[in-house]
Amino acid sequence: AQQGIRLISLEEEAYPHALLDLRSPPPLLYIKGELLPQDARAVAIVGTRAPSQEGRRLARHLAREFARRGFTIVSGLARGIDTAAHKGALEGQGRSIAVLGSGLLRVYPPENTLLARRIVEQGALLAEVPPEAEVDRRLLLARDRIQAGLARAVIVIQAHRACGSIVTARHATQCRRLLYG
Repeated sequence: AQQGIRLISLEEEAYPHALLDLRSPPPLLYIKGELLPQDARAVAIVGTRAPSQEGRRLARHLAREFARRGFTIVSGLARGIDTAAHKGALEGQGRSIAVLGSGLLRVYPPENTLLARRIVEQGALLAEVPPEAEVDRRLLLARDRIQAGLARAVIVIQAHRACGSIVTARHATQCRRLLYG
């Protein structure tokens, strides 16, 4: 509570109802910032951590334009496409939700700590693990399903076959979300 983090369970009204479409919705969510009813109108933008300049520009542009039209942008705060998408949403004066593969007090990658603070002002950070949890591959893959569950549509930009964005895409199809990529 001293860090501005609150915990909500699957049984509470504040829990994002869209996550109930997942095969395994997280039973608990740690949130820093605010989730609003309008966040149900969300688009996830995900992709490679090493995009081309064109890919980075596309992610930022799409996020900015969706944000200007009232959509919340969901991504994973990773380097590359995720970072560009969050920045675009903030530039568009819109909301952004960053789903972390770590605890909320262990922002990863560390160079996105300032971006995470800005997201809290215009949206929320969200994780399913306690605030002090360190990042690991298992948590990053688990985060991908939450990104897909929160969004009405998932846009994948410059993903490689073995990356988390493909996992997000798979979860999107499982819970009947629109998928573009």
